[in-house]
Amino acid sequence: MPPPAVRGGRGAQVCPGPNGEPRLSTYALRRTRFRQHLTTAATACTILCTVLGGALISGHTRAAEPAPAPRAAAPAPALTLALPDRLAELTGVERAIPAPPAPPAAPAPPVTESAVTSGRDGGVARASRSATRGERAARPPKAPSTKRRPPVTRQRRPAAQAPLAAAYADGDVVGFALTQVGKDYSFGSSGPDAYDCSGLVSAAYHLMGISLPHSTGGLAHLGRPVGRDELRPGDLIFPTSGHVGIYIGNGRMVHASTERGGVKISGIYAFSFARRIIG
Repeated sequence: MPPPAVRGGRGAQVCPGPNGEPRLSTYALRRTRFRQHLTTAATACTILCTVLGGALISGHTRAAEPAPAPRAAAPAPALTLALPDRLAELTGVERAIPAPPAPPAAPAPPVTESAVTSGRDGGVARASRSATRGERAARPPKAPSTKRRPPVTRQRRPAAQAPLAAAYADGDVVGFALTQVGKDYSFGSSGPDAYDCSGLVSAAYHLMGISLPHSTGGLAHLGRPVGRDELRPGDLIFPTSGHVGIYIGNGRMVHASTERGGVKISGIYAFSFARRIIG
């Protein structure tokens, strides 16, 4: 009897074998194997869930049970009995060590007669100061004085330069200027109690019968110019264009300086130019 006809195709369950016998197709084999694997996996999951569920239930049950009380350890009698004895032994050793001797106290300083005297004097001095303060506090206040103080008069500077003035003859320009040293400075004055710089020069030369202008600018154009190394006593020195003095020798001059300095002798602190009136 010939084998039944087998319908082939992708979805066929049975297909002819190499010898013409019928057998399951590749699709049917794969489907069968997939079902076997799926059944095995489902069985394994069921077993795993059963095991895990039993473990969880067992853990909750054990956690709910009260924990047994820990057993107390038995004390070591030998060690307990030995500790007091050792402590007593150590304490006895410490008590047996003698304490170090205390350092001797410093002797007190002897009380001398001078110390007693100074103490008494100090007490007497303090008592006397207290008594003095009490007397001052008990004094009546002083009445305000009705006396008026005399007015303070300004004393003039010493006018004489006797050693320098005696070196020049009467009527000399330098001699006259030296006798005016110490007098006050007053702008626009030409003596006899106060001078300014050009007023002192004009007054000194007026004694010689020479009339000079009372201004620094007018004196700057009189006579003839001389250098600093050619100066002679009586020459006019101009430290600046606005100030003038009379040269007296040895690098010094006499001049009416300022309101504070008055007529005085000073060194040539500056040299602008010089003029010679006589000679």
